[in-house]
Amino acid sequence: MGLRITAIGCIAGGLALVATGCGSGSSSPGTQVLVAHAKAGPFTAITFTADRDKPAAYAAPAGGTTEVVSALGTFKAAAATSEISTEQAAAASAGDQTLLVLNQSIKGAKESTLFIVVTGRPFKAAMNGLDVDAPAQHELVVSVPENTDSRIAIADTDADSAPFVAGSLGMNADNFINNMFSANKSRIDLDADQNSDVDGKAADIYLSGLGTLAAVTMVNGAMAAQWASPIAPTLVTCASLPASKWSGTLIQGGLSGLEDAGTQYYFGIVSHGAWCVESKQGRYGYLLQTEMSAQSSLNFQFVLWKKTSDY
Repeated sequence: MGLRITAIGCIAGGLALVATGCGSGSSSPGTQVLVAHAKAGPFTAITFTADRDKPAAYAAPAGGTTEVVSALGTFKAAAATSEISTEQAAAASAGDQTLLVLNQSIKGAKESTLFIVVTGRPFKAAMNGLDVDAPAQHELVVSVPENTDSRIAIADTDADSAPFVAGSLGMNADNFINNMFSANKSRIDLDADQNSDVDGKAADIYLSGLGTLAAVTMVNGAMAAQWASPIAPTLVTCASLPASKWSGTLIQGGLSGLEDAGTQYYFGIVSHGAWCVESKQGRYGYLLQTEMSAQSSLNFQFVLWKKTSDY
């Protein structure tokens, strides 16, 4: 059973409207407990960062989740244990609350940062791209690895059951020859499921250059993180990938012309072929490189999952 905290008792009426300093004095100054309130419908990609030697913190979602966040304090493990029974009962009796406990070792000291997630819906969680146990009895306890910058994500269990968009799109390099004989397919707009004459400001992916100079980049704030597992990711596993895994480079240009079963190449572009993506409009998704076709030099299958405001 995880740790609980007296300060959560300051939440009035089940809502996360909490004033700093309302706890019973067991908090540690300069640290924080953050409280999230999600709306009644499905919610997606609420994330928390737990960087090395720093207390866990709430990261505002890109999808427009309606929540209230207030700082309370991070508690030393020993100071929180006496309140386990009381706060467990409080969360359970509220019915729509789940206590999220993030246990960390910060500069050698065991500390727990606590969050209340106020939602009447079940949710699932992941950390650093891996699923964690589902909440049980209105509590979810996650042990953060030491000396690692981590991200924890939670999302409604139904959040990725009905995607925002899914399809297959092809690309050709942005050059005179390709553009002279057909529509410009050097850009992909994932949110709109479009690859033909996409305006530069509407694109998520851009294929530049020719031959060994070609490279595929994410543009307009879209990001990608290579996905190495043979098992396809979910919304919550993608959202939980740490910031260090994300970049604006989808495929880096190279000089190799080889091809094997585990690695795909496009005109010298070396790629492992699968990525989590975050579109320019803040939707997480999964992108899988597929074989070339007569119409396109580079092809992708993809899915974008809904963000909270899409429901």
